[in-house]
Amino acid sequence: MNKFLKTFLIILTVIGVSFLIWKKLQLEKPKTANDKVKSALSSFRVQAQIIYDEKRSYETLFSDPVIADLLINAEKNAEEVKYFNNSNTFVIVAAFKKPINQTHWCVDSSGFNGYIDQTRYSLIINSDTLCR
Repeated sequence: MNKFLKTFLIILTVIGVSFLIWKKLQLEKPKTANDKVKSALSSFRVQAQIIYDEKRSYETLFSDPVIADLLINAEKNAEEVKYFNNSNTFVIVAAFKKPINQTHWCVDSSGFNGYIDQTRYSLIINSDTLCR
């Protein structure tokens, strides 16, 4: 084999391996802060339902240690987290630190789990209403 062909094969191999490593890194992107907020609030909704099924009330929701940990995680990754509850309902809403297309995530006792706009966010924090 001549020197040119060997060099070409080495370069081709390096490019191929580099591409595979780059592709693997793209698949293993860590969660963004927004993803962590959404995950924490989604888990919050599930845990809140478990508590409600046991106690038939959301009144003591925020004294639960699992709920407290989820709130800490959401607060660490969000710009702001607001929550309200009474015996029959709860709502928790977070403003993203780095909004992309949507700026807020909301979960509530009706089962809602998703994005809300600034207008709805203002309604929730000013009147303790649900996400929808």
